[in-house]
Amino acid sequence: MKLLTIFITAVLVATPLSAFATGYNCVSVDRDTRIDVLTDVLSGTPGSPQLARKVIVLDPNLSVASQITATFELADGLVTTEVFEHGYRFISKVDLSFPGSARGGRKLGGTVLSALKDITLAVHTVTKRQPIQILKNGTIYAAEVVYSKNNGQELKQDFDCQLILSAEAADRVSGN
Repeated sequence: MKLLTIFITAVLVATPLSAFATGYNCVSVDRDTRIDVLTDVLSGTPGSPQLARKVIVLDPNLSVASQITATFELADGLVTTEVFEHGYRFISKVDLSFPGSARGGRKLGGTVLSALKDITLAVHTVTKRQPIQILKNGTIYAAEVVYSKNNGQELKQDFDCQLILSAEAADRVSGN
């Protein structure tokens, strides 16, 4: 698994001109948590590897100015991407010493941010019916979040994730 993560990172570094931005807007099925993931896709072909650059956790029930619970960035070493048989896992390491995750008292997933070790969003982009990921703007994928607590306990929450392509990404995928 780590080898695959390292491979994706190495490919991204080796081919920066072929990458373009895309992402996922994910909402829990009970609508109490939203997670946005900004990714780089390495090319416009189906099944292209993705690498998370930034993960934002929000509480959609708060006012717009107060919704952000935490942000995690690849540049800070707080986000990793893993490919698994059904899609992608975006893992955010909770480190309260970073300003983006300094709101430790904020609630999410049945606990508070300060009690978490990491947040893993698994987006199921591959199914038996669709054996490769098709990069089509607006596609909805099933997902699951695992909140791993510092005490070893894990809490799970189901999500729906919508694929969002930047204008550049949409043009590349459609061949324009």
